[in-house]
Amino acid sequence: MSNKKSMPKKPVTAIHPDYTATAVELQFELLKQFAWLGSAIIGGIVILLQLDQITIGKHVYAALSCFAISIVVSVQGQDYLVNKLAEGKVLEELASRMKLIRMTAFSLICFGAGIIVSYFWKQ
Repeated sequence: MSNKKSMPKKPVTAIHPDYTATAVELQFELLKQFAWLGSAIIGGIVILLQLDQITIGKHVYAALSCFAISIVVSVQGQDYLVNKLAEGKVLEELASRMKLIRMTAFSLICFGAGIIVSYFWKQ
């Protein structure tokens, strides 16, 4: 057993007031990047469809819907973050919900990419 006393956790604002603004900006930018990534991949799939590299089928619809839902989740997360901060909430109160939103958006992108890669793997 350790004789160390556990240090109480300090909120980010107690450590340095500018860290909160930076953390909020990073959260917002990360969600924006997820939305951009999802839309870029959708554009890539459309180009592959036009070049007849992939055929339209259930796999394409499933992947496109994963990317589209990821974009919606990312934009909703940005909106949620802005609304809660406007209400006066601090980032520490929103951390678990924001983590869930980020993980959902990223998981959908990965799942959609896996569907497309598995299509090429079969060929």
